[in-house]
Amino acid sequence: MKIGQVRVNKFGVAAMAFAALAILGTSAYFIVNSFSEDSFVSEAFIDARKEASFMAFQINYLTEKSLEVLSRISEADRKYNFSRALELVHEEQDDIKEIREKSISLTKELDNMTREVSIIRPEKARNLAISAISEEISLINHLVNYNAFFGGLLETLKFKFSGDIRYDSSDVQDLVNNMNKEVAEVNRLNKTFGEKLAEFDKLTEKP
Repeated sequence: MKIGQVRVNKFGVAAMAFAALAILGTSAYFIVNSFSEDSFVSEAFIDARKEASFMAFQINYLTEKSLEVLSRISEADRKYNFSRALELVHEEQDDIKEIREKSISLTKELDNMTREVSIIRPEKARNLAISAISEEISLINHLVNYNAFFGGLLETLKFKFSGDIRYDSSDVQDLVNNMNKEVAEVNRLNKTFGEKLAEFDKLTEKP
């Protein structure tokens, strides 16, 4: 199986990103006192932000853990210990499932944050919130890619272990390298998300 055969559900990703951004675009209304210099953040936004941050933390932990497993899979492959590599992939399946579930929960909380973002003030804080949400939407796209590459890795190792003629010797390393790139991007976006919300807090905290 060639790397190009890994299928990513781009339609699902695009729909999810479009829906979130559409809400941002259509939430253009402002209450009369939105232009006041006083800061305001709704309780619904605060609650959703807490949940989203918690989900992001868990995703970061799981993807960091996956990096260690990928390194061990790559090492087992180089040593021709294909059965061990396949065993490690199967062990990682539960974590991959959990990452997928956390991604769904994160999407819901980002949607809740987006619904409340239009009434945030001051304007600079509102813009930071929109930017932070956009970062996490991008993060979810990378998680979808990661899950697709993982499925390809599992299939490839099955081919390799069984001696299937569809196996290509470069596939495992290519897939592992691509998964590493996706994890690196997930962690970068999570970090940016946290930094922007930290700046957001400085602008909205009460004296």
